Amino acid sequence: MISNCGSDERGKLSGGQAGDQTGGEWRIRTWFNRPWNVMLRHPDERVRKELAVLSEKAARNDLVGYDQNQRTTYWSHLKASSYDPSGITIACEADCSSGILANVKAVGYRLGMDALKKVDQDGYTGNERAILTAAGFTAFYDSRYLTSDRFLLRGDVLLYEGHHTAVNLTDGPDANGESGGTNAAAKGADTGNAGGGQSGAAGGKTTSGSRIVRDGQIHAGNFAAPGLAADGIRGKDTIKAGVKVLQQAMNLDYHAGLTVDGVWGRRSDAALKGHTVRRGEKQYMVTALEILLMLNGYDPGGLENPGIFGAGLESAVRAYQKDHGLSADGIAGYNTFIRLIG
Repeated sequence: MISNCGSDERGKLSGGQAGDQTGGEWRIRTWFNRPWNVMLRHPDERVRKELAVLSEKAARNDLVGYDQNQRTTYWSHLKASSYDPSGITIACEADCSSGILANVKAVGYRLGMDALKKVDQDGYTGNERAILTAAGFTAFYDSRYLTSDRFLLRGDVLLYEGHHTAVNLTDGPDANGESGGTNAAAKGADTGNAGGGQSGAAGGKTTSGSRIVRDGQIHAGNFAAPGLAADGIRGKDTIKAGVKVLQQAMNLDYHAGLTVDGVWGRRSDAALKGHTVRRGEKQYMVTALEILLMLNGYDPGGLENPGIFGAGLESAVRAYQKDHGLSADGIAGYNTFIRLIG
């Protein structure tokens, strides 16, 4: 079973009356395939349990409804009700992402956990993964977590980025061996914790050409991106190879459905917009960022933990941004990636 907040009383995204007019705007329903492209799990069972409880209470309180244009009112009334959805007595609205993020934030106050208190309750499905991994959740991409509820734990968050999100309410029949997300051996598990040590002159331009080739080939091989040849990584195919890496990363992380051809067209551009990669994340886009920095002559740092956005990679991003007239915030967004592949 899942807690699902999906549409207003007319089946629309906005414009209805405040509150749940039908009992189905925010409701408890059987698991369904939206589809989902990532599952987020907090390693602390107390957090998962409390999130599930709040998600159930919100679904059962018919004063809480759905409306994207009034999505922030749920948090206001949740906060005023001592972070207990069942205590809300005034009609209000949420949508799928604002409701979950508000409940996660409420869990932080109920359990005294600062990382959860800092969650942005105004986030949306396009940045929910980044928000939750920064707060300590682990992201899972293996299909067994996304195509059925058999391996899900109570309190897991299901996400179809840019589209929909929901909270799982029951332990699946095959979830007995599941950990809280700290088992690094679990296929498809990406922790939201920043990686450790830095290597080389992190943040500056690299002076080791052979190292760039070696690490570039290893990472690029994971994307099956031709063009990163050991004898010419900075040759004529550099831009095309970098675009291929980025296209494949977006396919893996965002299910973008792009043709990995090294040609940057409208579909590739649209898939990149609205997405950012920042410290504390571990995903294919982080690996793509490392490769692109190396292709541009910058040491991404932290290669003892490739694919994890740690302090070394953040320093390298800031250095690149500063050198190229971009806002040096250490967050790789649309403008940074476009400059890197240009």
